Amino acid sequence: MTDSLPSLVRILLVENSPDDAALFRAWLEESDNKTYEIHHVGTVAGAQIALGKGTFQAIMLDLSLPDADELHGLQIIHNMAPTVPIIILTGNDNEYLALEAVESGAQDYLVKDKMDSESIRRAIHYAIHRKTFESSILHQANFDRLTGLANRMQFDSRLNIALGRTARSGAGIALLFLDLNGFKQINDTFGHPAGDQVLREIGRRISSCVRPYDTAARLGGDEFAVLVEGISEERDCMTVALKLIQEISAPITVDTQEVTVGVSIGIEACTDADILTAEEIINHADNAMYSSKLKDGSSYCFYTHDMEETNKRRIRMETELRKAIAHEELTLCYQPRQSLVTGKSCGVQALIRWNHPERGLMLPGEFIGIAQDIHMLEQIEAWVLRKVCQDIQRWHDMDLPFIQVSVHLSSKLFESPTFIKMMQSLIEENAIDTDQISLELPEKVFLLPDAAHACILAELYRLGISVTMNQFNIQTSSLQSLKAMALSEIKLGQDSVEYIGSNSKDRLVVKAIIGCAHSLGLRVIACGVESESLRDILKEERCDTIQGFIFSRPMPAAYLEHWLQNAGDLPLSPHAVPDQSLQYN
Repeated sequence: MTDSLPSLVRILLVENSPDDAALFRAWLEESDNKTYEIHHVGTVAGAQIALGKGTFQAIMLDLSLPDADELHGLQIIHNMAPTVPIIILTGNDNEYLALEAVESGAQDYLVKDKMDSESIRRAIHYAIHRKTFESSILHQANFDRLTGLANRMQFDSRLNIALGRTARSGAGIALLFLDLNGFKQINDTFGHPAGDQVLREIGRRISSCVRPYDTAARLGGDEFAVLVEGISEERDCMTVALKLIQEISAPITVDTQEVTVGVSIGIEACTDADILTAEEIINHADNAMYSSKLKDGSSYCFYTHDMEETNKRRIRMETELRKAIAHEELTLCYQPRQSLVTGKSCGVQALIRWNHPERGLMLPGEFIGIAQDIHMLEQIEAWVLRKVCQDIQRWHDMDLPFIQVSVHLSSKLFESPTFIKMMQSLIEENAIDTDQISLELPEKVFLLPDAAHACILAELYRLGISVTMNQFNIQTSSLQSLKAMALSEIKLGQDSVEYIGSNSKDRLVVKAIIGCAHSLGLRVIACGVESESLRDILKEERCDTIQGFIFSRPMPAAYLEHWLQNAGDLPLSPHAVPDQSLQYN
């Protein structure tokens, strides 16, 4: 045990009796190959001065001191040097008091009439080791093992202490709540050990952004907090927030590959004029962080009073959305597409709606983002695929004309290891022809696709399911790279075509895209077409298909069936579709 102690052990002896101090020094001179350096003082005040000037490995403390009553001296010294072990020196008649001292924070006690050199050295060594062990346990209880930052318990304690200082001194504090963006994807892609590596690096970067007397904490998962003291205005908080965003957003190397995470920060500031409880300031910062997450990319938000109600409504909607599938509140409508070659319908796109029990029919823009945040998007898209296959089977049983249904999917569902198996099961269960389904996939699936992407696309091609690249963008896509892809069609978004009637350059770009796509054997569909002039231009530039209000609004499945029963002869003008709330997606 003694081998792990330093060769020089500095002892602070707080002893009122010069004779006892001399005897104590003599005993320690009978060395055990250690050098003991003893600094003797006779009062608590002297001990405070000594502790302010130097460091000690142990303190020997007599409780009978002229400037402190019984345990009061221990209390003062322990508060000033909480990490230094204290050994109490007592007489026979005060042994009970010495036991009380141990219960109050001392590591051991020695009865003066029973001391010798061996018992003193043993007490010192045991006290140092015991204090080291206690400090280790205390550190584990108060600090996060992964990042070394303060944990939730330590953070709560420091927040309450800081709020007390603010109330007394008037110095402001700010609480910044941090939530990482995109961390789950790193865990899913690289595994949890890589995720831990990222969290350790994020913890290190957060620590580098704060001053020594501020507090950085990991509250759990990918949530962190920073407590900043001594602020005078909001600009101080903004400076810290911007520095955190800059540091956290820098690339991190994981398994020789660079990854990046973003961060959403919520801020609540507290001054002497606006004293809040710890619970209030935590709730406010949390609400501000939640609002920050609704923005794109890394950002920060200061707390405002209206945030709480807004966030409560969103949380309520999250809860309701989780129940929407089970309660059969989701529904599909279908928007017909027009062939610019024949002028007739050449398929439909399935569009999801939420028939909310209180808010009525809700468009995807009102809830798909929430579904993505709560990791429900894959479940909802799987429901859409299942419902589409069931509708196709029903139309077949009704002996309705053939119609191809296009379904938009996220890359998340596409990359799921069970995606192909799910598609095969749906096709077999509903006994449908695979050429009746077309999948619209995000552009990024086709941009420098990896082997897994290419394999999934090849499997879809083998099954006979056609694939469309959704929202094609000439700035990021390479038509040449599409040659090897199992791709049937590219889809131009509304933002790509809406100005081609007034901007000759935009029209030339669209014309070039259509020409290149045709040369690669790909069809082109333009969506969001709302005027006859735009339709005429696209027809002139040899676009294959359009989708938009100029041809038809989305319609309920029942109306689509009625339309198909009449061989597509019913009018498709916007006013003909019965439910005008079923607007374009």
